[in-house]
Amino acid sequence: MRHLSVFLCFCGLVHGSIVETVEKQEATVGGNVTLQCQLITTTSRVLQVTWQKESGNFTGPVATYIQRFGKELFGNYSNRIVQFTVDALNVSAITISPVTLEDQGCFSCIFNIFPFGANSGRTCLDVYEIIISDPILEIHQNESPDTSEKLRIVTCSATGQPAPSITWELPDNLEITPETYTIVNLNRTVTVISNFTQTIPWTLEVAKVTCVVRHPALYSEKRLSALIDYTILKTDITSELRASIKEIKEIKADVTHFGTRIDHLENKMEDLVSSYNDLISAHDLLQEVVVWIKDKLVDIEARSRGKNIKIRGMTDSIANSDLYEYAIDLFHKLLSSVSAILINRIHHLAKSQTALDSAPKYTLLWVYFYRIKEQILQASLPSSST
Repeated sequence: MRHLSVFLCFCGLVHGSIVETVEKQEATVGGNVTLQCQLITTTSRVLQVTWQKESGNFTGPVATYIQRFGKELFGNYSNRIVQFTVDALNVSAITISPVTLEDQGCFSCIFNIFPFGANSGRTCLDVYEIIISDPILEIHQNESPDTSEKLRIVTCSATGQPAPSITWELPDNLEITPETYTIVNLNRTVTVISNFTQTIPWTLEVAKVTCVVRHPALYSEKRLSALIDYTILKTDITSELRASIKEIKEIKADVTHFGTRIDHLENKMEDLVSSYNDLISAHDLLQEVVVWIKDKLVDIEARSRGKNIKIRGMTDSIANSDLYEYAIDLFHKLLSSVSAILINRIHHLAKSQTALDSAPKYTLLWVYFYRIKEQILQASLPSSST
């Protein structure tokens, strides 16, 4: 079997002459391949055509044709070039059979043209072995990530050179289009993977699937078959459905109980709201009471200050403990008409920080009755002279 990739190469231009070749060809081990080149010229006369290998495991002359002496084959190609044709010395071809891995490389065909000299073309040969691994048919169970639906993943794969061909034989009621992927390996073999994903068909109990592999290395197509038993999956799904229904019933009972608890909590919430409103009302009332008490304190403070008397010049030598008797005696002298003078408290005041050292100090006293304060202040005023 031979695979041909055609890339025309026009090489070795000599005085209007060019050589046309296939730039790259492929061949399989054990097969045959024909390498050909053609000299495009109208005026030159070809005396000799030579083929030689320029790269690969072996390099050197392969075959030559001289107009006077005919053809000659060289080396290990002497018994493998089964055909060496020359058409009027303008077209030359060699057929190699059987092809081996040592034929991998580039060949050149050289036309010796009179009187101009050599003109050459170049073609490269890519050789590979026809091989194939044992095909594999696998069936896996999986779950859909979106719906948790049970799935069957059926895969057929084979590796070879050239690439194997994979087709399927499926039941008519399975509307499935398999997908095929190709992987080129480092050793130039090709892995072909064909698979499809199938949900569970409730109309089927068992389905037969067949993977058909074709390859040049196989004497005939290879068929791999498997039976997919859906009854087991359906039994599993039925069990899961029953378990799900049971779980749903339990959830429903929990939801009912939860609803009862919510109703109870709503009633408790209404009680809490009512208690909160009562607390707000009590708080507002307490605020009013606090305001009233503050007003009374302000009033009492004002009235208390109204009975204060500040006396300037009372000597510091009198101790605070003796001030009470001293003040009673002083006020009796000033107010001889008042039989009882009641003093609540009396004490010396400290000087302010800005007062001079020579400035007199003050003494503060508080009497029980405002009229006593008025009489004391009236008696302390100097008498007017006429």
